[in-house]
Amino acid sequence: AVQIWRMQKQQVAEKKEVKKDKEKEKREREKAEKRKEVEAKLAQEEQVRQ
Repeated sequence: AVQIWRMQKQQVAEKKEVKKDKEKEKREREKAEKRKEVEAKLAQEEQVRQ
């Protein structure tokens, strides 16, 4: 019985880790998209100046 309990605890811990990783990935992706938008705006402004 102890083994099953340990396995369940392990699975719960792994799920939490996966969730954390996904949230981190999502934040990274959002940051990357924002950066792209900013760079696109800057590029447009450069073109307007030239």
